Amino acid sequence: MASRGMSTLASRANRIRAKLQLALEASALEIEDVSHQHAGHAAMRGNTSGETHFNVKIVSPKFEGQNLVKRHRMVYDLLADELQSGLHALSINAKTPQEVAPKYNLWQIMDVSGCVALGDSGGDKSVDARCYINLKQAEISREETRRENPGS
Repeated sequence: MASRGMSTLASRANRIRAKLQLALEASALEIEDVSHQHAGHAAMRGNTSGETHFNVKIVSPKFEGQNLVKRHRMVYDLLADELQSGLHALSINAKTPQEVAPKYNLWQIMDVSGCVALGDSGGDKSVDARCYINLKQAEISREETRRENPGS
């Protein structure tokens, strides 16, 4: 019973964060309360709770293999209690870690030893972030060489 009382004291944003982080093991999670932008709307008149509209950006490995509708459904299902108790709207941006990983053109990594470009299909010259560390190490090595040998 005490935990229920505590949950009502926490802000809606904190409750949303806790539920999504725990269930989806988010590697990145941003929650923005944009309720103030909707305060004058007809549906919000008389609503004194505030915290009714949120933008959610979440990156989770649990979204792998799920289409956009299923990802959004996962988030809505986790926040069902909030939706029934005054949360009016969510804007959801749900990505996998792979979808937010930096991509590099093949020409940027061709001279990096130990890096293998996978799946060059349809003329797409991008490579996923598996080569990121090798690319960064090569950039550092080149910069160190330039500093040590300024004339070369």
